[in-house]
Amino acid sequence: MMLLLMVSQTCGFSTLCFPPERWASVSWQTLNGSVERTGVQQLTANLSTYSVKWESTTQGHIWANAVVGDINNDGQMEIIVGALDSTIYAFNGSDGTIIWTYTTGGSIWSSPTLADVDGDDTVDVIVGSNDNRLYVLNGPTGIPLWSYQTGSWIEAPTLVFDCDGDGKAEIFFGSLDWKLYALDEAGNLLWTYSARNMVRSPAVADDLDGDGTDEIVFGSADSTLYAVRCTDGSLLWNTSLDNEVRGSLSVGDIDGDGVPEVIAGTLSGTLYALNGEDGSILWSYSAGSSFESVPSIYDVNGDDSLDVVAGTEDATLYLLSGPSGRLIWSVGVTDGYKWVPAPLNIVADIDPTSDGVEIIESVDYSTCCGITVVSSTGDIIWQDNLFDHNSVSLADIDNDGCSEIITVGAKTDTTGAVAVIDGPDNTGGCSLLGESGELNVGEAVSPDGSVDGPRYYNASGRFYSTPPDRPGLYFEVRDGRVRKVLRR
Repeated sequence: MMLLLMVSQTCGFSTLCFPPERWASVSWQTLNGSVERTGVQQLTANLSTYSVKWESTTQGHIWANAVVGDINNDGQMEIIVGALDSTIYAFNGSDGTIIWTYTTGGSIWSSPTLADVDGDDTVDVIVGSNDNRLYVLNGPTGIPLWSYQTGSWIEAPTLVFDCDGDGKAEIFFGSLDWKLYALDEAGNLLWTYSARNMVRSPAVADDLDGDGTDEIVFGSADSTLYAVRCTDGSLLWNTSLDNEVRGSLSVGDIDGDGVPEVIAGTLSGTLYALNGEDGSILWSYSAGSSFESVPSIYDVNGDDSLDVVAGTEDATLYLLSGPSGRLIWSVGVTDGYKWVPAPLNIVADIDPTSDGVEIIESVDYSTCCGITVVSSTGDIIWQDNLFDHNSVSLADIDNDGCSEIITVGAKTDTTGAVAVIDGPDNTGGCSLLGESGELNVGEAVSPDGSVDGPRYYNASGRFYSTPPDRPGLYFEVRDGRVRKVLRR
């Protein structure tokens, strides 16, 4: 069930008070937390001291990001992962016991997505498998609702949202058969778009051309980035880059011009910022090692403009200015390396002893520090290594009002594991990220004053005449006052 939670805040009518990130949630229902893949967790934490709350084992390695949400309407969070033993696992978030499993016909390399696909007010689990099928499973039971056969492996995570405004979810995903697929809520094919090689990248969604409908952006092994309209798969633009975009892709308005930009990193070690309207390259940064992880987008250094956080295969973390692509800092975080599809860079405030936000970095095959927490100035705060392979998510798994770190990986030569990192002081008193910040989005962004009643905006100023159906943070403007709305 979707809930609207009101977070009290009174602001001036001409200024909406909140920082410029989008679609964050206290759950973590898809890769990097949102359909834009911006990697920001709004709910803070106190993990300056920490310990492992619980750890559970799977019968196969876990290479993809865990997702977190209430899949059975019991008011508690569950953790869902896919493993190389072809099995999807659902864990109780509070203690790590297994709720259910479902075994597919092939290993699972992609991160699941949680969404109410069939409209029954219960969250479903959507995941691709290397048996060439996409599965939609009932959240409470794990029983398949339907599956869809493609021509090859599905290693990319799914993208699920209501594209056409009919109140029903559409599902978008790439396959190694060179196609991007769009399915309706019942598993019927809506359209496909054919690239010139395998589609392994995560897809992202945003309204790139300002027509009120989102576009889908994805990369292919043909070294091309594609933007297609979510309604019919027609091409908006395509842009050739210097190599494949395999895992490094996100979208956000990084220069504050009101138009989303696309951030894409290639296997040749170049990070690109592209104009969302036409795909032209705004800037590029060469790192010398391939960009494998999903870039995060947030004002990390507090200069009132968005930054881009991205990691490379040699386990170096980069912070770049969003408007210019200028290097702000870089830091080598470990002796391991990053490898798609799992490692991420998540922005959150998890250490109240450190100024600003932190970046939680995960890497593969480190002997010392598969998880690294980096300060907003590029200093390493703490490191740990639970598994040979690590991939992190952030969510409030125990309903104490604070985020916890969920990490997955490879425990032994054959088994995987899921663990939750919590802390003795991480039991309450947490808040939403940036509650004291300001965003200069005024009533000028509303359409001609013709809307009666409350009005809703996301943090980039996009207008909604009714409460938005995507999980995230929004502003409700009513009777000359503004308050934040958190939809879960």
